[in-house]
Amino acid sequence: MIEYPQDSTIQNVLNKIRLRADAGIIKYQTSMIGNEGDLFYWLKHVQEELMDATNYIERIIQELERIKEEDLRKFQTPDPKKMRFAGVSRLLRKWRT
Repeated sequence: MIEYPQDSTIQNVLNKIRLRADAGIIKYQTSMIGNEGDLFYWLKHVQEELMDATNYIERIIQELERIKEEDLRKFQTPDPKKMRFAGVSRLLRKWRT
């Protein structure tokens, strides 16, 4: 097996795969090789995992949209009427002093 000591991204992914495999063996008391499921079993399992992934993606999208809306509210263009009034107020303050 090739080791990737210079690539921390690959190392992190490989470590996560190993941990996930260990968790699966503990949970199911068998490895994937030891599981006698047929092709439909495996396809159904993949389908369920992908549906979970779709839910995770949707949750992330919702959070990013919420953050984007908050950021847009922070940087919205102010009302031009208020801007003109604010400018006049500043000028009056300078004139009075």
